[in-house]
Formats: sequence, structure tokens, C-alpha cells
Amino acid sequence: MRTSRSVFLLCTCAFLSNSKLASVTAESANSTFQQEDGNNDPSIGIAIDNKNITESPITAAPHTSATNNPLAGDSSPAFATTGTCSNDKSFRIIRKNGTAEWCKWLEHRKKGARRRWCDKWNNGRLVKEACALSCGECSNNVPVQPPPVANSSKRGLIIGMRESERNVNHFKDAVSWFYNYSQWPSHWEGKWADANGIEFVPTIHKAYLTNRDLSPWCFFNSTQPTCSKQDAINTIRASINDRTNNGPPVANSSKRGLIIGGFESERNVNHFKDSVSWFYNYSQRTRPWEGQWADANGIEFVPMIAKDYLRKTDQLMTPLCFFNSTQPTCSKQDAINTIRASINDRTNNGVAPRYLMGFNEMYNNPPPIDLTPAEAAIFWGKYVQPAAVANGLILVSPTTQNKDTGIEWFADFLKQCCDRRFQTDPCDIEIIKRFAVHEYENCESNRFEKGYGGGSSELITGLAQQLGNYGGKNDWLTYLRNRDLWVTETNCFWESMNPHPDSKEQCLRTTGQKWQTHGSGYLAKMNDMANVERYAWWTVWHEIMKPNFQHMSTKPNYLTYFNGQLTPIGKAYLSPGNPKVDCEFPGVKLYAWDAKMNKMANVERYAWWTVWNIQTKPNYLTYRNGQLTPIGKAYLSPGNPKVDCEFPGVKLYARDATLTGTAELFTCKSTGSQMIRRGGRFTGKDGTVAFTVNVPSWGNYAINVSYLTVGARNLSVSVNNGRPGYYTFRSTSSSWCWGEGGASTVVPLELTGLRAGINTITFGSSMTSMMPLIEWISVVV
Repeated sequence: MRTSRSVFLLCTCAFLSNSKLASVTAESANSTFQQEDGNNDPSIGIAIDNKNITESPITAAPHTSATNNPLAGDSSPAFATTGTCSNDKSFRIIRKNGTAEWCKWLEHRKKGARRRWCDKWNNGRLVKEACALSCGECSNNVPVQPPPVANSSKRGLIIGMRESERNVNHFKDAVSWFYNYSQWPSHWEGKWADANGIEFVPTIHKAYLTNRDLSPWCFFNSTQPTCSKQDAINTIRASINDRTNNGPPVANSSKRGLIIGGFESERNVNHFKDSVSWFYNYSQRTRPWEGQWADANGIEFVPMIAKDYLRKTDQLMTPLCFFNSTQPTCSKQDAINTIRASINDRTNNGVAPRYLMGFNEMYNNPPPIDLTPAEAAIFWGKYVQPAAVANGLILVSPTTQNKDTGIEWFADFLKQCCDRRFQTDPCDIEIIKRFAVHEYENCESNRFEKGYGGGSSELITGLAQQLGNYGGKNDWLTYLRNRDLWVTETNCFWESMNPHPDSKEQCLRTTGQKWQTHGSGYLAKMNDMANVERYAWWTVWHEIMKPNFQHMSTKPNYLTYFNGQLTPIGKAYLSPGNPKVDCEFPGVKLYAWDAKMNKMANVERYAWWTVWNIQTKPNYLTYRNGQLTPIGKAYLSPGNPKVDCEFPGVKLYARDATLTGTAELFTCKSTGSQMIRRGGRFTGKDGTVAFTVNVPSWGNYAINVSYLTVGARNLSVSVNNGRPGYYTFRSTSSSWCWGEGGASTVVPLELTGLRAGINTITFGSSMTSMMPLIEWISVVV
């Protein structure tokens, strides 16, 4: 149920305030309100239907007031604001059941406008409409009293992209509105606002309309594509209709699978147990937890011989034996027995394997890194094909791709295999029943269908041109068309460059939220394509996403974070082509000034930037875990001198640290406190600073760091001698400790993986320059 609806459209482009925006408001009003004489009244506003605004417009009853423009300012007849008020019944809403509902008039707060608004229920939503000349409180036969907005103060929030509900919950009883630089809220924002009666204000932030990720999809100037007036109207309507309390359903698909690469755990894959039917791990056997998870959820494992060797059972990334002359050399029986053991692992408790996948991406590198087509055909006939035939498995080809390198390698492999059909260890192309392809550059639904859809696709046509009539075989095209496709690796990372699409952008492209360029997205297209039998996203999670500064954003393709929480693309993979998927990252933004604004008549609203953000800045209302910062406490009670502005946690001062190398303790003249200097790299030597902290339980914690520097300096931070993360600390003053005006400041750092009890936090290791001066730290518990 909605409890608040915006009565404002926030426009940050000055030139839109008159002609363009006015026309949007006017046309929106024209589509929903009518006067008695049938003429449209562009001044009334927008009425909203809960399901479809165009299906059942709400119309006004006959209007008898002398004023036709209730939104007018001083030029309109003055509203009656003094004396005895009575219901003149000059304005009412006709509901679907034919009954009239009267409004409660509200004085608009903007000075001089003398506007009035109706605050009413319509189809389960609390909405506000511009009202005609009237005053007083009107009633219905069955009075409907909407719940009040949680707080009618001026104070608001700016919710950007990095916050979550835990960051904004502190302010649910202290703010009355929020915005997010977009025309619609994210799913969690809408739910949070609805539950707390907080108004969302859509924003036309620039001279264009945006997708959900704030990227432009049409422009107000001559840039293509150019927005129409109706585009603007529809976008604002979408802002209202998009508010939902229910997330998108999980879409089950027998085609969809998982790639488990050896770095995940059950917490990473559990999200997908009801939406995938198969998985593989680039090996012939499963890890114990993988097999148990697959058996418990009825998910099929597909063994794979990815390289020119077999893998060990207990160490899946380690070779057991090799196909070439490297020792030990595999026998044909080794391959057969390995795959048979894989089948036996699953048959007793779960879904028995039915397929065997072949060599992985042999077209990428020259030999000896990858196999030539001739080598691959020899090993295929000697090891891969016998392992499949002896165990009754369906063979899936070596991988190819819809690019020249992939098509040429795979066509040559088929030629070489065809040539070896009568050898001692024959390679039989007819036994290969599925083609495996990798696709990383094409997430558009139409382009993907052109590349892979049916017997006339670019892939099939390209292979047929390479094969011709090779070996006297005149039916290559028929052979190719009779093979369904497995898209065994895919994501959108390489679809565009500078920048590559991040997880949110890939989510938008695969859920139909970039329909102007990507349609419903290629995952949904694959679900509909008869010749695509299976597909799998690369990948669930990978070790390069561990908390490490150098690697944090290397490839944003992962379905989950390290802790198992879904990424935006992970949410999209559960429901491809569904535009209701929330593609926002966990996060948010907000602004404010001080208590003076609460008393200023001409300041109607304000908001603080921001609730929380990943940058190293001291401006945030909360820490990442949701606990209030000092400014967060102040924002709840502006102007109150009793607010406790101390940083949380027990302070550990410079004198409490353990110093090594060049790091040393000294007294800072400008602050009068002890600090640590010459940590990091100084005169070619290293110096570190270690604090011992005690926390109650395992988890992630924020620490406050008080520091001083002139100009930006970097700082490495490690927990319990783990791999360090690197942070940039901004300048705090123009003078060092020995000058006038040298001052320190405090910033929060978010650290991961602290264990219950004693931990060591080390500054300055593995650095190439000096770190900032350190005054004290405290752990937010």
C-alpha cells in the first residue's frame, strides 16, 4: 500500500522551468482531468490510477467556481483564508463506483502562491491534486482518513547509489521527503518510503531523460535520440507506477546454468538453486560441497575435459596425467574411468550426468599454451570421445565463438576430426551433438539472435563458408544446422569499452531496462530461442574480488559478492528480461545545512550529502554498518547543543601503537598532541604502525582514523597481516605540525574480516611513499 506520493517534480535545469516542464505538466493534466464544458484545464495536475493511468482516467465533477486556474499565483482571485469557511463543493473526484469523494484542502507552503491541494485516497494510494477555489474540510459518506506523513519538517534525504536501508532508517521519523537524482526510486527506496510515509520527489536532473541507472536515453536538444513531450510524460508516470512492494519473481529455466570456478562456497550459489538446472566447474569431478549441494537441489553436473590432461579428484585444479608426452601420460582407460567415477558420484544421490563437455577456448593462444586444431582432433579421438561413448554421454564440442578466430579454429578442428574418422583412435564429428560457444560482446537481443539464431545465423554461415565441401562432404550446412548451441560462458563485460559496463549496467541490459538499445536483453532471448539449449554466466564469484585495492574493480561480472550477497547482475540472472529487477548497487546520497534553515521561511526543504559512500570522506551520516556518525546524530537534532558529537569507540592514541622501522612518535606543535610520522616508505626504508584492537565477534568493522597531511597521501591498511587495502587521504590543512594552522581531521575506513577477540591493524606496509601523520584511531563496535 502506498502511503505517500510526490506533489513535486524537481527540475534542476533552469530552462525547463517554464516552457518545456510546463507543457509536460499541462499535457499530463489534459489526459486525466476535464471541465464541465469538455475543455481541458491544464492547471489542475496529474491524477494517478494504481494500475494503468490511461485505462481509467479520473475526471472532475462539474466545476462551478469562478476560478479556472487554481495553480495561478497573485494574478488569480485571492483564496478565502479568513473568516468562516464552508464547503462550496466546487471540486470533487468521481471514483470508479460512481460515488463522489470530497477533498480536504491544504494550504500550499510556498509563500505568495496561495495554492491549495487535495490530500485524498485513490485506489489505495495517498495522492495530492491541485484544487479549485474552496476552503474548509469536506467529507464523504464514508470518511477516509489517510495516515499522516511521518514528519512534516523541511528536512529530507538525498539517496544516491551506495546506501542501503540500514543507513537511512535512522531518519525515517525525522525527514518527510527524499530524492535520488532520477525520475524514479529504486525498489528498496520505494518500499522504505512507502512504509514510513516519506515522499519521493522525481528529478529532471539534466537536459535529458534517464534510464533507471541515470544514463540518458533521450535528449531535449538536437542530440539523438530526441525526447518527445510524451516521453517526458510517460517517464514521470513510470516514476509513480514503478513503486512496488513486491520484487520480481524468480524465473526458472531448464536452460540456465552456473559456472563454479573453485573460489565460491554454498552461500554464493544458494540464490540460484531454484532457477538453474545444471552447472560445471571446468573439471571431471565435483568438490564435496558442490556435489552435496547439487544432489540436494536436483541440479545436474556436467563434467568437462577442458585442457589436454585429466585432473586429480581431491585437487581439481591439479593435473593427474597428461595427453601429450608430459609424464605421467594418461591412457584411454584413465579417461573412461575418470568420467565413470564422476557419473557414479551423482547417480546414487542426485541427477546422473548426461553430457561431457570438451576443450575450452583453444583459439585464444598459440601453441604450446593452447592446442592446434590438429592436436585437439588427435586427443579428442584418443581420450574425450572414448570417455563419452564408453559411459553413454552426449558429447559437447570444444568451444568456439562468433568471431574469425573462433570460427576458423573450430572449422579447422572439424576438418581435422573428419580426416581422422578412420584412424586407430578415430575422431567422429557425428558423435558431437552440441556446439559450445562463448559470447562476451553481444548482449542485445536482436544482435544475439542474428549471431546465433537458427540455421542462417552468422555463426552457422561463417562455419559453412570455412568448411565448404571439405573432404568431399556436401552436407556440412545440414550438419551444422542440426546441432543445438550451449552458450557455456557469457557476460556483457566486453560489449563496450571505455568504460566496460559494470554490474549495474549489465543488469539493466539483460532485464529489458535498456530496451531502447538492448530490447528484452539476450538472456531472455536465449530462453526463447529453440536452438539454444543451455547457457551459463561467467561467473558466480572469483578470487580477484577479494578485498584488495588493486583488484576491487577488475571485472564486475560476478553474480555474487564474496559474502554471498547478490550483485545487480546476480539479481538479473534470477529473472532475465524482467524490467522490475532492482539493478541498484547497495548504497545512497543526502544533503543539509543547519538549524537556521528550519526557521527560514523561504527555505522549504534541505538534504545532507550523503548517508554513506565508499569514498574516504568525513561527510557521512552513518557508517557502512548503519551506525550513526557524529554528523548523523546532529542531523537528527539540528541546533541542539546537547548532541553527543564524539566519535564512537575507544580511542587508541599514537602512543598505544607498535612502531617498526622509520616510524616514530613526536609531538605536533600545532595540535598539541602526539602523532606518528615517517611511516610507510621514508628515505628508502620502511616503517609500519600497528594497533591492537579487540572486537566482540567476527565481521566487518569501521575504524575512525585521525590524521594530518598537507596534500594528498596514500595509506595501506591490513588486518591481521593480510593483504593490504590502499586508501587516499585528502589534505587536512595548508601547514604541517611546526607551522601555524596545522590541523587534523577524522575519516572512517571500512575494514573486512576481523575475528572475534584480538586483532592487529597495520598501517604503512608495502608502500612506496610516506603515509599521513596518525594521531589516533577508534573501532566502531
